[in-house]
Amino acid sequence: MSQLIKLLRLVESWVQQYNSDELAQVKMRPGLTVQQIEEKLSGLPYKLPREIVELYQWHNGGHESFLPSPDGGYDLQVFFYLDEAISTAMDWNDGIFPNRNAFPLFSVEDVIYWTVGSEEQQELAPIYSSDDAELPSHPDATSLTAFLENNVKRLRFKWKIDEEIPQDNNSLEADRR
Repeated sequence: MSQLIKLLRLVESWVQQYNSDELAQVKMRPGLTVQQIEEKLSGLPYKLPREIVELYQWHNGGHESFLPSPDGGYDLQVFFYLDEAISTAMDWNDGIFPNRNAFPLFSVEDVIYWTVGSEEQQELAPIYSSDDAELPSHPDATSLTAFLENNVKRLRFKWKIDEEIPQDNNSLEADRR
C-alpha cells in the first residue's frame, strides 16, 4: 500500500473517530478501476498525475469527507467525483484557466484545491488552492502526498493524537507491481 493511500485511510479513520457525530460520518463513493479512470479521462487534452489516478482508485469523490478546513475543523466540503471534476476542468480550460490544465479535486467552504495535468503523465500532483479565478504562481504542496502529510500533522495537533504518521519506503511504482 502506498504512502498516499495510508494517509487517506488514516485521515478518514481519524475523522470518524475524533470529529463531531454530525460530521464524523465520511460519505465516500466506491473507488474506480484504473481502466474506468482512464476511460473517463480519455477526453482531456492532458494526462493527470499518477497520484490522482490512485486517489480515484481509493474513492470516487464524496461529501463531508476527509479534508479539514485550515483551522482543522470540518465544514461544507466536497471531494469531486471524477465525472464532475472532468466537467469542471473542461469549463476551466475554456474560460477560467485557459489552457492551464487545471483539474479540481476538493472544495472546502469557498476554497478549491486542484492539480495540473501535462502532456506526459507525471508521478506527483502539485496541489494549488484559490478562492478566486487566479492561478497561483506556486503550489501549496509539491504533491498530494505532501499535502496530506501536512493535514495529518495538523489533525494530530488539533485532536492530540499520539499515533505516528505511517511511513512507507516503497514508491508508488512498486505498489503497482
